Amino acid sequence: MNLKAIILAGGYSTRFGQDKSLFKVNGETLVERAIQALRPHIEEIHLAVRKEQVNNFTDLVPRSIIILEDNLRDIGPGAALFKAFQVDPLAHWLVLACDFVYVNHEAIEALLQEASIHTGYDIVCYQNSEAYSEPLFAIWSPQALAELRDNIDKTIYGPMACLKSLKCLNVKLNDERVLFNLNSPVTEKDLIFSMPKTSSTLA
Repeated sequence: MNLKAIILAGGYSTRFGQDKSLFKVNGETLVERAIQALRPHIEEIHLAVRKEQVNNFTDLVPRSIIILEDNLRDIGPGAALFKAFQVDPLAHWLVLACDFVYVNHEAIEALLQEASIHTGYDIVCYQNSEAYSEPLFAIWSPQALAELRDNIDKTIYGPMACLKSLKCLNVKLNDERVLFNLNSPVTEKDLIFSMPKTSSTLA
């Protein structure tokens, strides 16, 4: 499988009140935490940001990380996925929003294992106990990204639309804190206190 990763960091963080991608937990920004989780598993990692954010990351992330500017404005995370498809329309892309603050090596590895065992799916993603499938912590096939591109042409911008129309494998975790994404203001102390003490494994 031709596999690449893209970290989504181009959101406006309106509800959070500051750029979430630069929020620090245990001395690391959320972007750095996402990179550390991905690096043991995927060689080519891209970071999708808005044009005005680029300077924030040129000295922060390793030079091996490829910084991409979102071409489309104000359409949400679909802009980053569209950019990934433009970069390599034949690749599978592991899509990871930077605000999954508890992301770890085990969660990445488990998702990759499921994708390698259960082939033939358009999207492989995590799903929580309330049956919500997470399109921004998922592996997208070329076919899925092509559909997202077509949806954008029809002004259907949300990635969730693809999950509803394509063949999707939903993967569950024992520790759903890994699927917690940071949206509301919170202190670093609160996050560190609630960090999982054990590795995340498949349910």
